[in-house]
Amino acid sequence: MKGGALAVCPHCGHTPSDLHDKAKHILVSDHKLSQAALEKSSAEIKRGDVLHLNPEEIQRWEEMLAAEGKSEDPGKGKLLKLAGIGLLVTAALWMVYLLVA
Repeated sequence: MKGGALAVCPHCGHTPSDLHDKAKHILVSDHKLSQAALEKSSAEIKRGDVLHLNPEEIQRWEEMLAAEGKSEDPGKGKLLKLAGIGLLVTAALWMVYLLVA
């Protein structure tokens, strides 16, 4: 079993990517299932069986994950990029100053 619903599987390398896949992985995690149920689900997955999960629960988690993604500050990434560019320009100017002086 892997350590965390959204972690990379150590056996097959799968990482849940889209909201539907992430929601299913959360539903089959130690936050939602007992150890016995986790072991049963793990054995089913290893056999290639289809897990039968509640579609309404999947949709509820998809909606929560989508809302979480929208709540991130979109300006934060731009601010970090501008700060990085400013730092690079400052470093370049400092190097020019050192070469000229």
